[in-house]
Amino acid sequence: MNTTSATPSASPAPPVESWWSRAFFALWPAGAIVLVDQLSKITIQMNMEPGTSVHVLGTVVQFTHQLNPAGAMSIRLGPPSFYLVITAAVVIFLAWSLVQKPLPTATRWALLLVLGGAVGNMIDRIRLGAVIDFIDVEFIDFSMPAIDLGPIHVPGEVMTRWPVFNVADACVTSGIVLLILATFIFDRHYAAQGDSD
Repeated sequence: MNTTSATPSASPAPPVESWWSRAFFALWPAGAIVLVDQLSKITIQMNMEPGTSVHVLGTVVQFTHQLNPAGAMSIRLGPPSFYLVITAAVVIFLAWSLVQKPLPTATRWALLLVLGGAVGNMIDRIRLGAVIDFIDVEFIDFSMPAIDLGPIHVPGEVMTRWPVFNVADACVTSGIVLLILATFIFDRHYAAQGDSD
């Protein structure tokens, strides 16, 4: 009587996830930021003329429609095309890092915030040649001297309000703050926990 030994069958290889599928799941929060940013700007653009303001919380918080061809706080580091090229390079690098690299949670969310904000403002620069700003808030009086170093120009002024900004700017700033915290606090804390295990 012939007996054949049963050989264990090899387990099927896990399905290979496509790059586009990984990109979608890695980047969808940044896409949501872009959607909210663009909807808010389109709403302002459709309902307010540039240079006009609407009170939201008295004079403490206003919506002021401004077109900003320069950088954050109207700081000029070069022509408008300079900002577009720099932003595009940052967007490509951040998107690649988020899709290709395993990152700690805090760092990942920080980069997603920066990426979403950068794409939101980049769309404005491509579409209009300038960024739509509209969030206008009260600020302590602050004297800022003018700085003029060739292509780098910072207008001097007495600030009584914070420079007008938008949802994308707020996300970029929040992302940078979170990235600093992640680099110097959160990541070190988790690394220390891993070493103690």
